[in-house]
Amino acid sequence: MKGEPSGEVKPAETSASFYRFSVDAKAGDTVRLQVGEAHTEAIRYQIADMQDSMLEFIVNNPNPKPWHQVLAPVLAARTKVHDLDTQIDANQKETDRLSADQKRLHDNLAGLKDSAEERALARRYAGEMNSDEDQLDTLKKQRVDLDQQRKTAAQALNDAIRQLDVDQDV
Repeated sequence: MKGEPSGEVKPAETSASFYRFSVDAKAGDTVRLQVGEAHTEAIRYQIADMQDSMLEFIVNNPNPKPWHQVLAPVLAARTKVHDLDTQIDANQKETDRLSADQKRLHDNLAGLKDSAEERALARRYAGEMNSDEDQLDTLKKQRVDLDQQRKTAAQALNDAIRQLDVDQDV
């Protein structure tokens, strides 16, 4: 059976796939019997794996209203995680760029001889390498901080998803 009969009229007999109703009627009379059917339907969303665009669509959809209130914190938490991922990627790209620059400078230093011009160039390369090293130290500290922020944001996202509770009659 798909659903249960609703309303005041109850079936006289039921089977796995049918309801049989009994109505008293005199010969030649027409009798109307109105029977409704109601069933419970559940929709399950996997919020953690849902695309941001789908989550935004659900949040911004005017019907049903409770979704906006319930899912807005999840969307905000996911946005925070994505923003931190973007910052972490930028940090990694800058670290990679500086490391490649240091390797280039090191290779250039190795090829220099001991003339006055080359010693001046070696001092310049060493200065650039020191500057790169300072930037790398700063990036490493930022990365540790970003990783901690991301861990906290991911936990906040998991908590927001875990706290979801929407029951709505349609």
